[in-house]
Amino acid sequence: MIVIFCIICHLMFVSGSSLSDQVHQTPSEKFCKTGDKPQISCRHEIQDYTRIFWYKQSTDHQMQLLGYMNVNDGYPETGANVKINGGATKGETCSLTIEGVNTSSSGVYFCAASRTGSREAYFGQGTKLTVLDPDAEVQPPTVKILEPSKKECKDKKGKKKKTLVCVASDFYPDHVSVSWTRNGQNITDDIQVSTDAAATAKKDGKNYKITSRLMVPIKDWVEPNINFTCTVSFFNGKSNIKKNTTYTTKGIDYPVITRESYIKITQNAKISYTVLILKSCLYAALVCFLVWKLQRKRGKQTK
Repeated sequence: MIVIFCIICHLMFVSGSSLSDQVHQTPSEKFCKTGDKPQISCRHEIQDYTRIFWYKQSTDHQMQLLGYMNVNDGYPETGANVKINGGATKGETCSLTIEGVNTSSSGVYFCAASRTGSREAYFGQGTKLTVLDPDAEVQPPTVKILEPSKKECKDKKGKKKKTLVCVASDFYPDHVSVSWTRNGQNITDDIQVSTDAAATAKKDGKNYKITSRLMVPIKDWVEPNINFTCTVSFFNGKSNIKKNTTYTTKGIDYPVITRESYIKITQNAKISYTVLILKSCLYAALVCFLVWKLQRKRGKQTK
């Protein structure tokens, strides 16, 4: 058990290694109902690695060791309610069967390949498992893009920009991902794109919502006919379907001034100027009157 504990502790430090590319886990996403026995498979192509560990990451990101396979022998953890079958050597397939499924079984399941006596272990890509609510139906999202506020003009660093907000709503379950394109080209800049870390459930718990924000540089915003497309990929239990919507920039709109509007503007300007002159004259007359009155008062005091 000490070796197992050390391996699990070390997982977080080696999951980014290139050897993780040789650990293959399927499927990446899966739905099931209460009482089902979903199965997840894992195999690796790493020489001399003869152990495969299984664990679950719950929605609060806690890690639970479910058990492991050593060569051809499975060792599930007590109370984990799983079966581990197959083989753990190079090229063999190890399967995890989850029994007694209920809503608490939802989470992300990972396999990790390891070598006997070593503390290194390499992650698979993970399988997101959702136990469906019997009262909810699988449904794809509705997607829309919200225009930026007219008052928005600069980001926190003082750079001019506008922000488009993509909202995907009313979908179930929460198996979605969001991406953006500019005229068909993928936008991968993390500074330009900010997406919610996870979809959030509405009050009824049967529908989800997720938002993604795209910071559009002002140089693109002032150009017309640039297409920014938000694409939401939704797993419906069988395949990923895509829902998208596009916002097209309008560019800078210069107002057209007609002869009538020009005459009206100049007339208003003349009236405003005349009123200003009259006010100035009245003010000057008042000052002159006060000065004359003050001088007269001083003259009487002198006599």
